[in-house]
Parts: sequence; C-alpha cells; structure tokens
Amino acid sequence: MKAHEAAGRLFFWGFDGTKVTKEHRALLKKYRPAGVILFRRNLESMRQMRELTRDLKKAGGPGLLIGIDEEGGRVSRLPPGGIKFPPALFWGRFYEREGDLKVIEHFGRVLGLELCSLGVNTNFAPVLDVNSNPKNPIIGDRAFSEKPKTAGRVALAFQRGLAKEGIVTCGKHFPGHGDTATDSHLTLPRVTRSRTILERVELVPFQMAVSARVPLFMTAHVVYDALDPKRPATLSAKILQDLLRTKMKYRGVVISDDLQMKAISKKYSEEEASLLALEAGCDLLLICEGMGKIGRNVMEGVAREVSKSVFLQKRLFESLKRVHNLLPLMTSI
Repeated sequence: MKAHEAAGRLFFWGFDGTKVTKEHRALLKKYRPAGVILFRRNLESMRQMRELTRDLKKAGGPGLLIGIDEEGGRVSRLPPGGIKFPPALFWGRFYEREGDLKVIEHFGRVLGLELCSLGVNTNFAPVLDVNSNPKNPIIGDRAFSEKPKTAGRVALAFQRGLAKEGIVTCGKHFPGHGDTATDSHLTLPRVTRSRTILERVELVPFQMAVSARVPLFMTAHVVYDALDPKRPATLSAKILQDLLRTKMKYRGVVISDDLQMKAISKKYSEEEASLLALEAGCDLLLICEGMGKIGRNVMEGVAREVSKSVFLQKRLFESLKRVHNLLPLMTSI
C-alpha cells in the first residue's frame, strides 16, 4: 500500500447527526479511518445507538474503532437508559476508605459489558491525571485522586475491568492535565512546575500505566515549560518521543486529543495540526467534528504531504503497525 493511500487510516472522526449518511458511508469506504467517536449529539436512545454502531461497522469494516468518552460523573455520553456511574473521584475516595480495588474493577466490567452491548469497543478512559490543582476548571473530580499512586492504582483497576470485557482503553491526558488553571477547550494552558515535580506527581500514574501495558494514551494540549516550553505535548517530539517513547518505554498507541480544541485550533488548521501531531509522535489524529467534507479535505491534504516526505512516510507506517496491534484487544461484536 502506498503512503498516501494509507494516510486516512491515521484519523479518528466525529460527526453530527444520529444516522450514517450516504456521505459518511462513502468516506468510511474510501479512506478507511481508524475510528469514529460518539457524543451525546449522536445518541437518542439505547436502541438507536445499537443501530448506529451497527451501521458504522457495516460501512467502516470489522476493524473500525468505535469510541466514546464514558468516564462516569459529568463526562458521560450514553443516552437515556444507560447506567449512570459516579465520577472518578468517588472511586478514589472509596479505595482510600475501604482499600478495595476489586469493586472498582467490577465497576469497570459492568461498564464494559454495557458498552459492548451498545456496539462500542473503545473507551477514552481512564483519566490518569492527578487532581493536583484545586482550581483546575476541566479535570477536578474526573481524576481519581490528589495522590499520584492512588490515582494510578484506582484508574488501573477500572481499566482492567473494561479490558476484561474487550474494551480498548485509553489513559489520558499525557503527561498530565491536573495542574492546569485553564481549560484547553478554550485556550492553551501552561504548566510551570519543575521537571522533578512533574516526575514525582503528574507522570507517576502514566508510568504505572506503561508498566500495565495500557494500549492507548491520549495527549494533553498543554505546554510544560520544564519539558518543552515551545510546543504543547500533542505537538512535541520532546514529550512524545524523548520522554514517552525513549525514557518511559511506552510501546502502545498515542492519540491526540481533539485537534479542533481552541488550544490548538487558534493557531493551526486541522491539516496543519494533523501533520505536526504526526511528526511529533501521535499515531492517531482525533478530530471531533467534520467527518464529511472537512474530513475528505484534511485527509487528502495530509496524504499529499506524506507522499512528499520520507520522514512522514516512516512515521505513518510506524503508527499503522501500532494501531493494528489494537485489533486483537477488541470485543468481537
């Protein structure tokens, strides 16, 4: 396969509407993106969700990753009728009080079973951020704990439960969104902590997740002065290659956070951000709106640039190999 023909497989798309349109089917068939992400805007009922995921798989093929952000608490995308779970911090407090990880793993399994029954095979969870800044407007109770090792232990118990039911899991947001004071959906946050503090706090749950072989990490659209003062983690080879791959020995798949978030989109177009993220070390490129015309234009543009660059072609095929390793982890539904 030629590099420009494979470039579409780097992408993870979101879309509007509650049905698979003719345009969606054509895009999924031609470009074979790695996956699609579902939001509340796509989901009306449990029955409609099953029909939607069935149609997506029919159009995109058996290897299509169908993802969702189902963390519990305020980050829940399931339609009415779905089980509503408490936020991550509830489980962290439970563990501190009871010392029981089995219950939390069971919670992960229950959620995994429900997602499987609805046709979802990928959950962008658990959050591995440490709740290290009480003024953080975006993480807060989405984190399992203020204590790094507790956050890691509880998150990984939840992750094991999901994985046992055939859900591809994703630790986020590398290298840690917990100490930010602004929301990367709206602006580009900056963390000024020293590298020593980052290694003692923010990176601890991620290193635990590396050891546990969590198959997918999501990046943070955050600048870390001690790691790379010029670029956010999503676009930083110093963070994704030198730190995550070389020092921390991570061998799984790296997916960007949504490249349309204002932390990125204020400066870069979707195509520019996609190329910079691929160059930096992202294996999958998440764009949460525009699977139709925008999707075609972005994928064609990335394919053109990849065809001109030996380096980008090398990165492309490295990424495709890693993504292919996710397929055996998926539930067969």
